[in-house]
Amino acid sequence: MVPSKILTLLIALLTFTTAVEELILTPLIREGNLAKAKEMATDNIKLFHIKSSLNKPMTSYSGYLTINET
Repeated sequence: MVPSKILTLLIALLTFTTAVEELILTPLIREGNLAKAKEMATDNIKLFHIKSSLNKPMTSYSGYLTINET
């Protein structure tokens, strides 16, 4: 990869990671809003070059769960 393309990619990733707020899924799950939790946790990064072992595009999810509320 050309160094300028690497730099552009790094800048884009840094911009994305600093602009995203954390997603706490526990309240949605407790309220029974599973479809909304799944929708909100779906990653919007389009990584068409990453495929599963079945050679199909993957969907990934991310978010936080509350483990120990005191």
